[in-house]
Amino acid sequence: MVVSVFETFSSDPEAFLPSHVSETYKQSAEPARVICDYIAGMTDGFLLKTYDQLFSPRMGSIFDRL
Repeated sequence: MVVSVFETFSSDPEAFLPSHVSETYKQSAEPARVICDYIAGMTDGFLLKTYDQLFSPRMGSIFDRL
């Protein structure tokens, strides 16, 4: 799950990352590290919810933020 979320965030960081993380990503010398740190800071529940929102369209609401 972690790898799938990382790959998705890496594919289009501006679309998937929160704005404050996206700004850090753009300014970083190691942008992949920013994504790793963001994912590492997620709780298990938040990671599961994020994964479900990205890969299981029936989960959650369209109004849920990533």
